[in-house]
Formats: sequence, structure tokens, C-alpha cells
Amino acid sequence: CWRKSGDLEMNLENRLKQIQEKRDEIAKLYFVDCKCDKHAIEFKRDTRSDENQCPQCKADFEANKHREMIERKKLERIINAGLPVRFIEKTFDNYQANTSLQSEIVSMVREYALNGDALKLGRCLMLFVGVGTGKTHLASAVIGEYLNAERTNAVYTTARDMIRNVRASWSDRNLNESEIIDRYANTGLLVIDEIGVQFGSDAESILMFEIIDKRYGSQLPTFFISNLSKKKKKNVLGDRI
Repeated sequence: CWRKSGDLEMNLENRLKQIQEKRDEIAKLYFVDCKCDKHAIEFKRDTRSDENQCPQCKADFEANKHREMIERKKLERIINAGLPVRFIEKTFDNYQANTSLQSEIVSMVREYALNGDALKLGRCLMLFVGVGTGKTHLASAVIGEYLNAERTNAVYTTARDMIRNVRASWSDRNLNESEIIDRYANTGLLVIDEIGVQFGSDAESILMFEIIDKRYGSQLPTFFISNLSKKKKKNVLGDRI
């Protein structure tokens, strides 16, 4: 029995040796020494494949594919935020400040967008300046920075559209008022543009306060944008906001 066991082990070793020798023969037939012109890395190239087999080139390809996937997802999230198509690719870097006021504004808004600790605490920003200062451009830039930091989600809306969407639920049974309000109240970052363009009724003020109050209680940041003066702001948002 001992001899039979020893013979089996020897046969197994010989068989494994033969398999390895066969593999070496195949390697000599199909694998050739190569050197990557780009990275100066030496490697064995499989002649049966037309792919670039440099290990560094393959790693770079996978890294680029991963970056493209991240950029694609970020773009999808920005589109889903509801930004107008014209402003989807607007950032702080391509904002042109032609006046000292614009330089001050972009500096203030950028500081807000990059202050992650303050955003986590629900810090809000009100940008009430005249026409032509690129407010919607800055709104897009803030949303982009917010999503770049891998935070939750963001929603851009005009005050009129927000009110209109909630009102639509009053006459359409397929829409749920609470769900629409919660979409604005619970999103990670809410940007409300063109405040003051809505009709300004008491019902609208109450609705606006309800959404902002929920966000305040949940420590969620809100970015308010308007052409109104600070004095007129009270007439639209009231004293509590």
C-alpha cells in the first residue's frame, strides 16, 4: 500500500511537471517580450489578442472609464436637479466677473458652496441683487459643487414653478400635495430662483414658509435667489424667513 501511494504521488508530480512544460511551450509560441512605448514597461504580450496589454495602459484605461462613469452620474444628477439646459454646465470657473460687484458676489457664493460644515448644519444663503449678475449661473455652480462633494441630491426650482406644482395637486387626483411638498422640503440642497415673480398671495407665503420651516428643522441648506431689494423681500417671504 505504501508503494502504491508513493507511486501515485510520483505520477502526480510527473503529470504536473508535464502540464507546466506544456504551458511553457505554449507561452513560447504565443507570448512575446514587449515594451510599452508610452510607459517603458516590459511585459509578455499574448499574440492571440489585439488588445493593448501593457499593465499600466490597462490600469489607465480602467481609471479613465471610472472617471467617465463618475462624470456621467454627476451630469445625470445635475440634470435631475431641474436646472435649465442652458445652465447645466455652468461652474464657478467659467463665471465671468466683469464688475467689482460680480467679483464680490461670486466670492461670497463660492465660499458658501465650499463650506461643507456649514451646509451640513443647514446654513442658507440669500442672493438678492439686480438683473445681469448671473444668478442662475451661480445657482448651477453651487449645485455642481454640492454634488461633486458626493452629497445627497439637489433641486433647482423657481418660486413660481414650486407653487404651481403644489397647486396642481389641488385639482389633479393623481398628484399628492404632501409628496410634492416633501420633495422640496427633504432634498439635500434646495435652490429657489426668481423669488418675487410669483403672485404673492397669502396662500403662497404660507406654502413657502411651510417648506422652508421643514428644511430649517431638518438642518437642510436653502439658496434663495431674487431680483428683489431686501426691503421688498419681507413682502414676499415675510418676517419669519
